[in-house]
Amino acid sequence: MQKQITIRIALALFIFSGMLLGCDAENTTPAQNQFPKVNSVDTTVTPANENKANLLADPKIIDEKDIADLLSTKEKNPVKVNDVTLKFSSIAPGKKWVHDNYGDSYLYNDAERGSIYMIARVAISADSKDPQLPPISVICLDNNKLSVLGDLSYSFVKWESYGDFLGNYADYGNDFAHTKTIGFNCAHEMADSFLKKTIFIAVKNDNVYGRHEDRFGEPPITYRGRNNDDTLTYTDFKKNYTIVKVFNKNHASTSAN
Repeated sequence: MQKQITIRIALALFIFSGMLLGCDAENTTPAQNQFPKVNSVDTTVTPANENKANLLADPKIIDEKDIADLLSTKEKNPVKVNDVTLKFSSIAPGKKWVHDNYGDSYLYNDAERGSIYMIARVAISADSKDPQLPPISVICLDNNKLSVLGDLSYSFVKWESYGDFLGNYADYGNDFAHTKTIGFNCAHEMADSFLKKTIFIAVKNDNVYGRHEDRFGEPPITYRGRNNDDTLTYTDFKKNYTIVKVFNKNHASTSAN
């Protein structure tokens, strides 16, 4: 009798424990739901996101808003830089650069195959008798970057005579100590492929080209200097340069979008 009671009690305890386990199972939250839901991160690459990432990676990349601002900037002519004023009569690409006319002859340079000159004719007036001249730069906008391709070299338009060109006589017409305004033919040679891109002709707000005399040079007087700029930020360009001419504005508008 006692053995049967013990078996019944054990059976009852077994059934009761099973009921408790069943209740726990019903109230248990699945493992995947025991932690708060975390929003997924959108890693989709869009043009806008890619452009922002590029701007952070390279501050010299120009964004679309700043490109539009540069293209809408009004061309300025004449341009005054400290004590000199530059007035441009023409700016255009060409295969031949003619300069230093001395009566019945002149000097000229032919662009190499695959190259072209950017040529500017400019009259420069100076308040001082020995001014330094500013760089006239060729700046290319391509792939949202502003690259200084180089500066136009200064050469005189003409000399009074062949003897003046040889340095045998002083040509006061090419000397700011005697003449307030002097004509220059300036040029820079570049690959002709750049003509398909947006090109700015801009005067840097700095006077770095000085007068050099060489008694046996032909010609005996030249202006030499150096512009160390390479790749410009938007701020650099706006602060340090004055735009005189823009070629191929539509190319920049297309590549920026």
